[in-house]
Amino acid sequence: MALFVVINLFIFDEGDDIHIWLGYGTLALVLLRTIIGFTAQGFEAFNQFPIGINDLFSFLKNLFNHKAKDYVGHNPAASYAYIIFWFLIVGLGVSGILLEHVDAFFGSESLEELHDLMADAVIVFIVVHFTGMLLDSILHKRKAWMSIITGKK
Repeated sequence: MALFVVINLFIFDEGDDIHIWLGYGTLALVLLRTIIGFTAQGFEAFNQFPIGINDLFSFLKNLFNHKAKDYVGHNPAASYAYIIFWFLIVGLGVSGILLEHVDAFFGSESLEELHDLMADAVIVFIVVHFTGMLLDSILHKRKAWMSIITGKK
């Protein structure tokens, strides 16, 4: 999913056939990940995501004083980042489909601006996500970022 998003953001122009097909593929991967999230039993299960607002504030407050709880799966900040990513990606997909396939929205400047704004937000969250992974690697002296490649923590 990350590869499709990065390629679509930085390589292909909006409206190119490959951009559209990568968008469909990304939506399909989000759907697959959603199914996995609701059916899995391990750390990838949505019910394992610590998304309590108190968990988030406690985690962020204690992050730099080395008192932050160490999570085997996603920590609260990563959980919120993933949720925001998925909503943005779905929003990009839906707005792209509307722009490309629904006559009423073809050429809609406001929808195009919204699509672009969501794409910019994804870029911001990519930077935030990588910063968080770097902090996690430094603070906890582990390579959790390898799970992006291997799928294992």
